[in-house]
Amino acid sequence: MREGPQTTTGGFANIGGDEKKVWIIENILKYTKSFGKHNLDFTGLYSAQANEFFKRNLNGTGFINDQLSYNNIGSAENIAGGTESSRSTLLSQMARINYSYDSRYLLTLTARRDGYSAFGANTNKYGTFPSLAVGWNIHNEDFMKNADEVNNLKLRFSYGQTGNRGVNKSLAGTILYPFGGTAYTGTFLAGLGNPNLVWETTTTVNLGIDFGFLNNRINGTVEIYHSNTDDLLLRRSIPALTVTNNIIDNIGEVRNKGLEFTVNTINVRNDNFSWETNVNFSTYRNEIVDLYGDGESDIPNRWFIGESLGAIFDYNMIGIWQEGEDTGTFNAQPGDIKFADLNNDGVIDPENDRSYLGNSLPSWTGGITNHISYKNFDLSFFIQTVQGVLKGNSDISYGDEVARRNTPEAVGYWTPENQSNEFPSLVFRNTRGYGYPRDASYVRLKDARFSYRFPSASIEKFALTELMVYVAGRNLYTLTDWIGWDPESRQYNRGSSDSNGSWNNNYPVVRSFSLGVNISL
Repeated sequence: MREGPQTTTGGFANIGGDEKKVWIIENILKYTKSFGKHNLDFTGLYSAQANEFFKRNLNGTGFINDQLSYNNIGSAENIAGGTESSRSTLLSQMARINYSYDSRYLLTLTARRDGYSAFGANTNKYGTFPSLAVGWNIHNEDFMKNADEVNNLKLRFSYGQTGNRGVNKSLAGTILYPFGGTAYTGTFLAGLGNPNLVWETTTTVNLGIDFGFLNNRINGTVEIYHSNTDDLLLRRSIPALTVTNNIIDNIGEVRNKGLEFTVNTINVRNDNFSWETNVNFSTYRNEIVDLYGDGESDIPNRWFIGESLGAIFDYNMIGIWQEGEDTGTFNAQPGDIKFADLNNDGVIDPENDRSYLGNSLPSWTGGITNHISYKNFDLSFFIQTVQGVLKGNSDISYGDEVARRNTPEAVGYWTPENQSNEFPSLVFRNTRGYGYPRDASYVRLKDARFSYRFPSASIEKFALTELMVYVAGRNLYTLTDWIGWDPESRQYNRGSSDSNGSWNNNYPVVRSFSLGVNISL
C-alpha cells in the first residue's frame, strides 16, 4: 500500500498498467523463371494480424491497517478506476507479377485485398487495390548505342490504388464509481463509432523519368503525379451531446497533383579536390473536390470546396486603429486590431466577416546539399526551405502574462508613442478569437559538418587504421519573417483545421553542436 497526501486518511493504494499484443503471421510464396531474354517472377502473400490492448487503473483509499498491500485493494473504503480494452484484426492477400524483356521493357502487375475489423458493421470490411507499372529503358535501345553522353534514360508510368485504414477501434471498458461508501461498476465508450465506415481509397497516376549524363556526373529524377482520394477519412465536428465532440467519417473527395525532381551533380573531381551538389524540389496542389455530395463547404470544420485541407479561415486584419480615427459602430479603441467589414454593415461578426485566407500546406519545398573535399578535409552542409505556409502565430496574441512569459522582442506592441499598424496594444483582449495568421516560410541552414581525416602514414605507429575528428551542427540558422518560436513549431492555430499543436508539445527545434572522433583499430 502506497501512502498518498497527508490529507488522505487510511492510506492510498494504486494498481495500474497496460498491455499491448500484436500477432502477425505472414506466408510468402515466390517463383522466378528466366527463358531467353524474358524474365518473370511471381510473389504471393497471405498475412493475418491481430492487435489487442488492455489497460487498467484502480485507486483505493481508506484501509483499516498498514499491513494491507495493493494486492488487497478490494478492502479499501473507497475504490475508483476501471479498465479499457480494444481488439482489431487485419487480413491481407497480395499477388504480384514482375516481367522484363531484354532489360528494356518492364511490367509489374499487383493486386491486393485487405480486410480490417474496425470498419463499419453496415459495410464491407474488405477493399481491393490493383496497380500497374510499366518502364522503358530507353538507354538500352539500339539507337542509343552511339549516345556516349547518355548513361541512363528510363521512362516510367504507373497507375494504382492504395487503401488507408486510418481508424482505430473505439475503446470500451468498465469503471468504478464510488457512491455512499460502495463502488458501483459502470461501462463507457472512449469515443463514438461509425457503422458506415469504409476504406479510404487513393487512385494515383505517376509519370517519371530517370536520367544520367556525362558519365553520370549529372543524374536525377523528374516525376509528375495526379491522385484522387475517395471516401476520405477525417474527424468532423458533431454536437457535443455524446461521449465526444467529433467522429471519424468518410468525407468526400480530395485531389492532389504535383511535381518533384532531384538532381545530383559532380561539379569538380580531381586528385585533391571534389565538389558534389544535390538539389531537390517539390510542389503540389491539394484540393477538396466534394464533401457530402451537395457541393457545399463545411465552414465549422474549415473544409472548403476548391481549396486545400488545412485552411485558414479567419478575419482579415487590415491594420490597427489609430488615435483620431472614426471607429464608427465597431466598438473599438486606439490600439485594437482593425478588421475588414466584408459586407459593409458596420459590424464585425463571425458569420459575415471571416473568409478563406490561405492554408497551412506549403506551396513548395526544396533543399540543396553540398559536399566539398580537399585532400583530407571534408565539408558538407544542407540548406532547406519551405515556402507559402500560412499559420496562426499565438506568440503575438499573448501579453507578458504579468512577467510569467517572455514576449518576442520583435513584437512592438502599439502605444501612443509607438503607433504600430501591425501589432495591437497590450490591453487588446481579442474577444473575437482572431488567430493571427502569419507567413511561416523560411530558409534554414539545417546541417553542417566539417572533418579532417589523418593520413594513414601518420597513424600507423599507433596501430590505427583510421582517425578522423569532426565538428557538426544542426539547425544552425533560420532566415524567416516569422516572429517568436521556430516557424516549424506546432502552435495551436485557431484559424486552421490543423490544430494539433498545443502548449504540451509546442517547442521550437533545438540548435545543437557536436565534436567527435572516429577511431578504427
